[in-house]
Amino acid sequence: MRNIWERMADTMKQDLAKLKGTTEDITKRAGEKRRKADSLQKRIADQREEADRLRKRRDQALVQAADRRRQQKLAEEADEMELADFAKRDAEAYDQEAETLAAMTKDADARMLELEQMFQEVRHALTRQELEEQELKRREATAQLRSEMSGLKEAEPTNVEQEPSSEDIRSSMERQLMLLEKRHGERKNPSDFLET
Repeated sequence: MRNIWERMADTMKQDLAKLKGTTEDITKRAGEKRRKADSLQKRIADQREEADRLRKRRDQALVQAADRRRQQKLAEEADEMELADFAKRDAEAYDQEAETLAAMTKDADARMLELEQMFQEVRHALTRQELEEQELKRREATAQLRSEMSGLKEAEPTNVEQEPSSEDIRSSMERQLMLLEKRHGERKNPSDFLET
């Protein structure tokens, strides 16, 4: 019997060693993934700032185009056709720049939405992995506790005859009471016997 306990304890120790190695690997990989996720989050923030800069440049181009149109109108009223022609060409150039920037901004916004959704999925995956890591650590601690408890169970048996514990006696008495109830037919509701 002792040999069986020793083999079982050895097996548990080996399993515990494997489990410990596994949790250390998982912890290391999870740390690397968290660092990568932080780096990705910073790069996504940089992309968002770039999209904001494009939007600001577009707004500036629109303001400059409107300003040139105003100047064109003034030049036409002053009969300065050369200045009016220059202001008109410049306003058209600013309009073209604003259109290009608007298209770039729209594309950047679409890409940002996609990146943010992907990053959200990454964060959820990392959270799941962290929970799995916590579960693995909990199991490791449980296995270690079991191993220690089975070590305590392996204490040398003594030849001294043990007296039945009060719990054993109670358990035996409960069984006898249940048998008695079965022999005497239908069970009554225990609340019927409460004193009022």
